[in-house]
Amino acid sequence: MTKNGIGFQHILELNMALICISTSGALGRYIDMPVPITIGLRAVLGGLFIFLFCKWKKFDFHVAGEDRKMILLGGILMALHWITYFYSLKLSNVAIGMLSLFTYPVITAFLEPLLLKTKFQKMHLILGALVLIGIYFLVPDFDLENDYSKAIALGVLSAFCYALRNIIMKSKVNRYNGSIMMFYQLVIIAI
Repeated sequence: MTKNGIGFQHILELNMALICISTSGALGRYIDMPVPITIGLRAVLGGLFIFLFCKWKKFDFHVAGEDRKMILLGGILMALHWITYFYSLKLSNVAIGMLSLFTYPVITAFLEPLLLKTKFQKMHLILGALVLIGIYFLVPDFDLENDYSKAIALGVLSAFCYALRNIIMKSKVNRYNGSIMMFYQLVIIAI
């Protein structure tokens, strides 16, 4: 245990997660396979490992009938998120793809009050506007013939799908284990 109560195992887990997250851009950019095949294989492998993990932890795989449509929609949005993100990476570079993807917190800040009927927060709107201005500066010349413009548009679309999926799945987190929900979404992506 360290002084502030964080154990070595937690720091190791956090660093392993960061390595996995940070490699997705480079792998997505440089894997020389069609994007749908890359995404399909990623979903199959991820689904297999999460299935084994869930079995090992003895998580309940049951999902109530009324929640299946939302999990299906979450899987479709996750598939769209991955596909548009990987196409964004293929059209530009890792920096452009990741920067445009990471507009998802801003998009979430705009969508969540609309969909969940919560109050807009002024600071979120101001910060969101600043991020969108930053994205505008990434585009040298906004022209859909330009691969960078297409990549940024796909990256922002990917962020939109991801934000929408997170908001939709937010209501299910209290009912189901996150690994179980992710397993079912990976099955949907693989299909």
